[in-house]
Amino acid sequence: MVRRSRHDPAETRAGILEAARQLFDTVGYDATTMAAVAAAAGMSTANVYKHFPGKMAVLHALAEGWLCDVEARLVRFDTGRPVRDELRCIVGTLAAAFSEAPSGSPQLIELLSATLFDQPPFVPEFKRRIAARIATVIAAGIERGELAPNDPFDAAEDAMDAVYPLVDPLVFLRRLHLEPDMDVDQRVQRSVDFVVAALKSPLRG
Repeated sequence: MVRRSRHDPAETRAGILEAARQLFDTVGYDATTMAAVAAAAGMSTANVYKHFPGKMAVLHALAEGWLCDVEARLVRFDTGRPVRDELRCIVGTLAAAFSEAPSGSPQLIELLSATLFDQPPFVPEFKRRIAARIATVIAAGIERGELAPNDPFDAAEDAMDAVYPLVDPLVFLRRLHLEPDMDVDQRVQRSVDFVVAALKSPLRG
């Protein structure tokens, strides 16, 4: 049974989510009921419904919390460092975090993938923030003269497209499912090197 606080709503919510996560992992999403979540969290079913309108809302909250934890791993980047180093830091950190999807549980990974596929609002927001980070790094590289793309306005979008399979959680989880032995570090290095080389040596018309 998950220990919970009787007074702190945030702790109560966290207890509900942890109880649900354990049940989703052990018995599966379909077999889990809100009553079972309440029992595992040590509270009434009515109290669980005060925090979540239904089981899907619980699952979305788990997925959103996971993405927040992933993003929290990103250190404050230093735009004074070379573009290659900054991009490897961002892309490598995200890819490493995605590859450690909750508990390594196939059931939870499958649930996360299904939830991300539904595109709840927090998913595009996460992608937008990551794209903004990459755009900042690319813009700094152009300003320093480190990069010389044909079109500076499209450079960040081109860079994002190149590393997309490594920074989009749904695409990454699906790829990891197909290639469980994928060499993540090598993929990160090759993708970032491709971006930097392309933006350093633009095609001349």
